[in-house]
Amino acid sequence: MTAGIKSEGRKRLTHAERSSQTKARLLEVTIELLIENGYARTSTNDVARRAGLSRGAQVHHFPRKVDLVIAAVEDLALKHRETLLGKMEKLPEDATRTEVALKSLWEVYRGPLYVAAMELRIAARTDPELKRAQARMYRTVVGPTHKDFITALVGPAARKDKALVEKLEACAVFVSGLADARQDRNDAWCDRQIKFLAGLMTPIIEKARAGCRTQA
Repeated sequence: MTAGIKSEGRKRLTHAERSSQTKARLLEVTIELLIENGYARTSTNDVARRAGLSRGAQVHHFPRKVDLVIAAVEDLALKHRETLLGKMEKLPEDATRTEVALKSLWEVYRGPLYVAAMELRIAARTDPELKRAQARMYRTVVGPTHKDFITALVGPAARKDKALVEKLEACAVFVSGLADARQDRNDAWCDRQIKFLAGLMTPIIEKARAGCRTQA
């Protein structure tokens, strides 16, 4: 009797909800396999098998491997964007602000997104379709994230300061390069580089923030 009541009280998923869960599982597993095996050795059959889904379910959502991989990396990038911007909303107002912001950005680059994106970059070198998809992801996700990072760190007026924007974009390039260097170094060394960069940028950011407050 009790079991029957529980069964009746359990919410049945709609078709759209089941479809969304299936898609999310496929994207999650694709990232796992990209990190473990690389792009070349990641197959749609392996993805479906690990996800516990039929080959037909995988093909229904993503007919080709390229569709699946691009969607998975974009989805992960969007999740990291949301996490990063959430942290930016809680930045301290004191002199540690720049260092905390750069550490938050570094957390994105030192995570699974970097490895998955690197696999995409390597494969895109000789694959025109992947190269176009990678460029689109930069325009729609990465580029806007960097702009929102600048706005959150300094203020909306900062985006009109081309020299400042270029300095902060250089910081993003530095952090991205640090993710490459991390392969031959350790986290402690990388953390010191972030602290060093923050030391250089803090006076610049604080001056820009003061200017933004004056304009407000």
